[in-house]
Amino acid sequence: SKPVKHMASLKKPSDIGRLLYAASNYGSFFLRHAIKIQAHTFVRSSELRFAQWDEIDFGKREWRIPAARMKMPSPHIVPLSRQVIEEFKAVEEVTGKTCHVFRSTQRPSEDIPFSEAAVLVALKSCLSIISMPENAMVGHGWRSVASTTLNESGRFKPDAIERQLAHMERNTTRASYNYAQYIPERQQMMQWYSDYLDGLEAEA
Repeated sequence: SKPVKHMASLKKPSDIGRLLYAASNYGSFFLRHAIKIQAHTFVRSSELRFAQWDEIDFGKREWRIPAARMKMPSPHIVPLSRQVIEEFKAVEEVTGKTCHVFRSTQRPSEDIPFSEAAVLVALKSCLSIISMPENAMVGHGWRSVASTTLNESGRFKPDAIERQLAHMERNTTRASYNYAQYIPERQQMMQWYSDYLDGLEAEA
């Protein structure tokens, strides 16, 4: 089997709060909101980068990422917390609902997504602001932060956490069954997690 590659992520809650505070005050409009949305939803970087407005439903309070973009047999549902909806609406006020949520920082007038390295560069800049090594955190690291926090909280079923992380279920029958499961719990979980991150940022 292939060795597991662990992505860089912060471990101390105080450091996470400081990074979120730096991100909230980052100069680039699109990247500021992109970092915050990824932190709160812990989606993969490619899922964030290619997010499209027709995937976002403010009424249902969910982001439904198509199966084709997930490389999964079913769409991935991301329940949206109050904080994430506010972040998306802030972007919408500037761009309108065209196609891509996050425009290129080099060509913001065009409806193309930002580059693959854009969020990573922004994160490095934020880490530098709080005097931490620039390799201390990557976008994918938010998934590790969320997994650790949610599992250690003891508030939510491990299956609900794994489903929200979009980890593939090897048993195809179980995967089909799990597609529509845990949504109410995941909705509560995502709001609890956003409130938790807000608390860390407020302390910073």
